[in-house]
Amino acid sequence: AHTDGFFQGAMDNAAGLASGLEIARFYAAMDAAERPRTLLFMLFPDHHHGELGLKMFEANHDWDNVAVVLTLEHPSQTQLYWYNDDLMTSNAIGAFRWNALGSDRFVNVVRDTLRQFGVSIYTLMNNKPKLTRQAPGFHIIDHVIYHTTLDIPDLVPAEGLERSTRAFVSIIDQVNGMSLDELR
Repeated sequence: AHTDGFFQGAMDNAAGLASGLEIARFYAAMDAAERPRTLLFMLFPDHHHGELGLKMFEANHDWDNVAVVLTLEHPSQTQLYWYNDDLMTSNAIGAFRWNALGSDRFVNVVRDTLRQFGVSIYTLMNNKPKLTRQAPGFHIIDHVIYHTTLDIPDLVPAEGLERSTRAFVSIIDQVNGMSLDELR
């Protein structure tokens, strides 16, 4: 997740940070013996300014034992429509661009779990991962109002944030039942 943002930065990326904190809280409440893998949370402060730290991390990290990379960015946004020469909000949660990189089984787990938890995704997957191609990974991302003055808390539905975060936890739990070979 990145810690920088423009304007209020509610969706991009306070919502991603909130999701990450909830995931950390959920797994921290478990006994270590119940967690088959280690979770490592990385925060990058320069996403909007060149991603130098991220690029250095990607180039120098040992990815051999990484089971999955989850990029937490823009996980909830109100569905917007163009109506009478202006934007109109709705009471729905927007759909997301998404990517999953790994084995067919892993990609199916990601897609099916997002749908199961009510996270609307585009019918076609984006072929570009947000972080790296060096390990299995996935993300969802909305891309309509970020970097604008509309990136405000009122347009980040709590229900959407809850759905996406629950889906992320479910995917992590399913990944924990798969070997590295099954994921790659």
